[in-house]
Amino acid sequence: FIVGFKQGFKEAGMNPDSDVIVQYVGGDNPFSNPAKGKEIAKAMYAQGAAIVWGVAGSSGNGAFEAAAEDGLFSLGVDSDQFLTIPDEKQKATIITSMLKNVDAGLFRAAKLDAEGKLKYGVAENVGAADDAVGVADNENYQKYVSKDIQAIVTAAFEKVKSGATKVETAFK
Repeated sequence: FIVGFKQGFKEAGMNPDSDVIVQYVGGDNPFSNPAKGKEIAKAMYAQGAAIVWGVAGSSGNGAFEAAAEDGLFSLGVDSDQFLTIPDEKQKATIITSMLKNVDAGLFRAAKLDAEGKLKYGVAENVGAADDAVGVADNENYQKYVSKDIQAIVTAAFEKVKSGATKVETAFK
């Protein structure tokens, strides 16, 4: 996530080395520690972060709590967290979510298997062209993101989907 996020910042004309703060939860339970996620989000907001994207399983949910307490914004991950977070104050902070459309990836694999074309034991990148990732277009996205910016996001996503923009990866 971080590699692509920084690439997007750079392509938008910003400096990913100074405009993106990265902090890992760490410890024995890095993906199930919302309290630590909240602590990290609070520190990021204190450093001037306008939005925190808690990419850390349920640890990332701490970012929603921190954003709600501080009157700031957050981004969701994996599913449309605007639809899944029950706390209304936390939900109100979520501008959009980066989606992992796992269902699309599984459907693709099942279809390839049925056709005898699924390559077992071979790693594949499944992404925008396969509808396996996306951006949540929800009530908050419509409320907080201008139509001009939405058009820029859509155009950038379409460039990724068509292959015109290749998203970098940490996996080599």
